[in-house]
Amino acid sequence: MLGDKGQSIVEAGPATPVELLGLEGVPDAGELFNVVTDEKSAKALVEHRREQRKRKEASANTRVSLENILDRIKEGAVKEVRIVLKADVQGSWRLSRTLFATSPRPRSA
Repeated sequence: MLGDKGQSIVEAGPATPVELLGLEGVPDAGELFNVVTDEKSAKALVEHRREQRKRKEASANTRVSLENILDRIKEGAVKEVRIVLKADVQGSWRLSRTLFATSPRPRSA
């Protein structure tokens, strides 16, 4: 670790500019640094963090669609579906309410 003037330093406090040798890119703000004994451990830690980040991004990007909901209902993962119905003022809301009220649906025990 080198200071802003190129001198070797052992410790850097907050807001102290440093140059870290061996990093492939710029770390995110607030990212924690871990000290490891060898390069193999460092590479394993980096790979683990990349996998976690990929899983987190993949789970955040899942969109709910009608097909997804129907599949999850068949699997038994979803027992109730809440619906937000937008309707105009010409009585379509009353018709939709009547249709939902008279449609056959399983009752929970």
